[in-house]
Parts: sequence; C-alpha cells; structure tokens
Amino acid sequence: MGLFDKKFCDICGEKISFLGNHKLEDGNMCSACNKKMSPFFSGRRKTTVAEMKEHLAEREANRARLATFNVNSTFGDSKKVYVDTANGNFLVTYAAPGNFEKDNPDILPLSAVTRCDVDVKETREEEFSKDANGNRVSYNPRRYRYFYDFKVVIGVNWKWFDEIDINLNTTRVEGLQSARYHQFELMGQQIRNALTGQPITITQNYTSAQPLTGADLLSMMAQANVAASAASGSANSSVASVSAVAAQQAPVSVSASQAAPMSAAQPSANVTSAPVSAAQPANTFSNVAPNWMCPSCGRSNDGAFCSNCGTKKPEPKPLTTHTEFKTTAPNWMCPSCGRSNDGAFCSNCGTKKPAPRKKCQSCGWLAPVDGAPNFCPQCGSKLE
Repeated sequence: MGLFDKKFCDICGEKISFLGNHKLEDGNMCSACNKKMSPFFSGRRKTTVAEMKEHLAEREANRARLATFNVNSTFGDSKKVYVDTANGNFLVTYAAPGNFEKDNPDILPLSAVTRCDVDVKETREEEFSKDANGNRVSYNPRRYRYFYDFKVVIGVNWKWFDEIDINLNTTRVEGLQSARYHQFELMGQQIRNALTGQPITITQNYTSAQPLTGADLLSMMAQANVAASAASGSANSSVASVSAVAAQQAPVSVSASQAAPMSAAQPSANVTSAPVSAAQPANTFSNVAPNWMCPSCGRSNDGAFCSNCGTKKPEPKPLTTHTEFKTTAPNWMCPSCGRSNDGAFCSNCGTKKPAPRKKCQSCGWLAPVDGAPNFCPQCGSKLE
C-alpha cells in the first residue's frame, strides 16, 4: 500500500481523511473513532484493533450509564470531581451536570481508587529595587515572591488507564500563608477524603483582611471533614461516623499555634489538626462564637447570656493603657480547653502556657514552637 493510498478505519470501516489517520498497533483508526476514546486513555499506539473495539464498546455503555449517575457531592474549581454516593461511583470532567453526555466522562467505582495525592509545586521569583541611577538591583539579603500550583493525582486500578490528573488552580497562587493557598489546599484534601476516606489535615494557616481565630479555622475543617466523608461513604474513615450536628458540637484538638488569632499583620506557622471525633466532649468550640464559662453556675455557653441561669456574658478585660500592658502579661488562649488566661498556667485545666515563638522582623514569618531555625526561610534574615 502506497503512502498516499486511501485508508479505511479498522473500527468503523469508514474512509480515513487526509491527515486524519490515528495509528493503532496493528491497524488504523479515523478521527471520529479517536474522539470517542476516554480522555484519560493514552496508550493508543500500543493498542490492537480488537482492544480498541472493546474499549469503544465500553465507552458507549458508559454513555448509557450517565443518565443514572446521581451527583451527591462536587469538588474542584475548573475540572471537577463528582461523586455518586448511593452507587459508590465518581467521575472527573469539566462538564456540568446535565451536560455529561457530550464529553462522556468515565464512571469509575470508588473501590478502584488506589491512591489520591495532593501535589504542590513551588516556584519563586526574585524581587528587585532601583538604585539612584534607576538600575534594577537585588535586595540585600535577596527577596523572593513565592508561587504555588496544586495538582491532585488519582491512582486507579482500571484496565484502560491507571492515573487521573487534576490541576486545581488556573492561575498561580501567591504566598504560602495566603487565603488562596488555604482554599486550594483544603480543596485537594476534600477530594482525597471523598475518594479514599482519609481525614482532612490543614498544614498551613492563612492570612486575610479580617482576623481569623483558631476556632474559626477548626470549625471550617470540621464541616469539610463531614461533607467529604459523607460523599465518600467510607465506613472505616476516621470522620465518616460524625454527623453534621456532632461536627458543630465536638471539639478538635488544638495546638498552641492554632489557638492564637491569625491576621494579615501576623502570619502564623504550621498548623495541624487532629481528626474530628464524636467521642470527644461537646461544646469546647462552636461555629457561632467562642465558648465562655458562666461565672455564676459554671455552664459553658456560646451566646450573649447563660442558657442555664441567664447571667450576661462577662466582657473581657481590655489591655488599653501603656502602663497596664507593661505590667500585665498578654492574654493567651489555652490549647486544651480554649480558656483565655494571663498567667503561666490555664486557670481552667492547668495546661502550661505555650512558649513564645521567634518572629522575623523583616517579613513577619513566625517560627514553630519547636525547632525554630536561626534564620528566616522566607527572606534569610536572622530571627530574634
């Protein structure tokens, strides 16, 4: 057969147009049949005609099943993960529900998922200033801007492919402690929880225009754990048994860095939360307001008045004057029970006040409690 001889598709039998041939291991395929392949299938050239016919037959059967796919949960930004909890299936596509048939995304069972990894790629760009002559010069020490890209890699035990990649952000995320970093980190962990049942763990705080307390962040994580666990339907997940109501009432174990308020003026160090457990005592934190203990009857409350005796919530003593600030230790929140204190030990449970952390005077980076470095990893300045 000559180079320019007419070829026919070994799948459908139709004539293949000029430059429209897609080679198989032992035959040829037209562009129309090629478009019917799974978007995650990349081994066409090593696939025989018989195997390709089997694959495309399964794809048509998949198209018919899309009508019975019920979306219970959705995760992602541009390309999304849709979960059908009742049938234990999921699919990945850019299309919105109701438009699945055009793209014919593969319906896969949750049991086929072998792993789900959240990969974060960091890039940095140096910042420059200008000298007296207007020339661009480096800072001393050098300064950098850090950018991040988030990708979820889903491993599957499937005949036609073994991996699905999802790029979560469409534009670069700037700042390790930014709100967008937290948004995509949480999004990736929600997907992992929904597909594998692994608990959500937030590894970075973020800054925003409004102060964010540790209780606010933990409440968000508790709700995310419950939503993702309900989607996964995993019985052995450490958060699957917690109901939405229990998540609002049950506490999350808190480290000292979590309990401290976070704001744009004071970036925080790493934060790690323990999985939510319904067996823990209720009402340590609330997603409505920080809890307070009634001075009259000892009842824990989250409203403006005690629900047991009606006593009004005490106003916190402000540290306003310069003299008072110098003579009185700053208040700190107990990492065990959430009580505000000004002594060396918590007045409610006796927990020792967490040790102070080093802070970079140049960029504001706050070192972890344990293992603080001598120099800032963000800008290189010596930590005081």
